[in-house]
Amino acid sequence: QTLGVVSLNLKELKVGCLMGSTNPVPGFVTRQLLAPMSVPFILITVFIKKRFRPSDTDVSREVVNTAGTIFNVFFIAIIISAVGPFVCYRHPGASGWSMQTEPSVLCNYTGLHVEMVIWACVSL
Repeated sequence: QTLGVVSLNLKELKVGCLMGSTNPVPGFVTRQLLAPMSVPFILITVFIKKRFRPSDTDVSREVVNTAGTIFNVFFIAIIISAVGPFVCYRHPGASGWSMQTEPSVLCNYTGLHVEMVIWACVSL
């Protein structure tokens, strides 16, 4: 389960019921934004630390170092997730292509697939 967290595998974390939808786009966007969304929490934590230890805390340095560490830990997972919409497999009988990570999404650059491709390009 620890690898499920580090690899940003939301299916492993069983959070699908929280999203209440079978649409794969919200889960994909969540995976892509998980590390950037941690920055406000880092800021809050550093400001709380500064409140209790004012002389020891350089806010900008600690925020940048902590955010850098988090992005370092999740870098490969974010890149693998971002490339997901571009990795497709052919259906038997040449009836089309589907995303390898989300077989229900057809790789035809329309609908859900184009949304995921746009988010992938933004996150890369």
